[in-house]
Amino acid sequence: EELGPLDELFEEFSESACGAASIGQAHVAKLRTTGETVVVKVQYPSAARIFSADAQCLRTLISLANPEALPAFEEFEKQLALELDYRAELANLTAIFDAIMPTFADRVAVPRAHSTLSTGRVLTLEYLPGPKLEGEMRRQMAALGMRVDESESMRDWIQRLEAQTTQPATEADDDEREPWRAWLGRVGARVVGIDAALWVVGKVLATGGAAGGAGGRQEELRTCLHSLVEVHGFEIFVHGLFNADPHPGNLIAMGDGKVGLIDYGQCKRLEEGPRRAIAELMVKVADDAPHAEVAAAFRRVGVRTEHGGDEFLGKMARLMFGRVSVEMLEPKWHRDLHKTDKMTHYPPDLLMVHRVALILRGLSVACRENVSIAELWRPHAAAALDAGPD
Repeated sequence: EELGPLDELFEEFSESACGAASIGQAHVAKLRTTGETVVVKVQYPSAARIFSADAQCLRTLISLANPEALPAFEEFEKQLALELDYRAELANLTAIFDAIMPTFADRVAVPRAHSTLSTGRVLTLEYLPGPKLEGEMRRQMAALGMRVDESESMRDWIQRLEAQTTQPATEADDDEREPWRAWLGRVGARVVGIDAALWVVGKVLATGGAAGGAGGRQEELRTCLHSLVEVHGFEIFVHGLFNADPHPGNLIAMGDGKVGLIDYGQCKRLEEGPRRAIAELMVKVADDAPHAEVAAAFRRVGVRTEHGGDEFLGKMARLMFGRVSVEMLEPKWHRDLHKTDKMTHYPPDLLMVHRVALILRGLSVACRENVSIAELWRPHAAAALDAGPD
């Protein structure tokens, strides 16, 4: 319907999908004109209607159960709705390709788009060979004693464990009947997220011996991780347009050591003001500035709390973007922190930047690294501040 007769455009077109998501699926094909192997991303006919109905149901539920969360939901709804417009994704992909490939072509690959074979519901891209990074992460998780159900995608698993950070710790956390590695993983995930959970497990395993033969793969993953963090820092602070969904299902482990970056349906553009404010916050967290300075930067981003406490904002910023400290692994630390204050406004621009940081910190656990996103993003954040207003 969108492109016309397939046999006139493609020499080969795989009937089975090479990947699928909630709004569409992708097929490998070969162009008739050049013989190039491509990926054709096709949207399901009912995707827009189902999304609209689901979003309305969620909006009604949130307005009744937790009205304060509506601004955050509206930002996610806006971002998710962008995925339905493949023309917008084509524009985002082209802009990011032009921005990052001159600098990062030796470490990452972004597929070229075929605009003449793309529409609002069909997107044709260069094929990037290699398995998804998700598979290698599963192997690393297994080496750490963390089981991921094969029926659950790595993306869903990361999001599920990150969501558990909002749940209060219970006495069940001390249940000695659980295997010790599972207990550490579950408690850590509940307290500060997936990154700290597996970092702690990794540190314990390091003293008792991890799975043999994994060192080379871990080092390769570490290299990939640092490339991913740096590229996204460049996108956010230097270019201003970034992919807000860098989960492992959107990453390709290419045979030449590069990381393939695919799926640009959820991109976010930061205007100069918010970008500079968030850049200042990253620099303050990276430099371990006093709570008062970090809190002031947080407020300039637009965060508001009930009491406006410097210590609360300082600790929250470090928890969100800094390196996890030992005290953060204690449930009591979190309970005590949230007794002092609570956030009343969280700006939408920061929401998507924080989402990227959460996903990248989640990826770090497969490498058993306790990374500070703020430190790794600092050079690009400082460059944004040094550039001055446009």
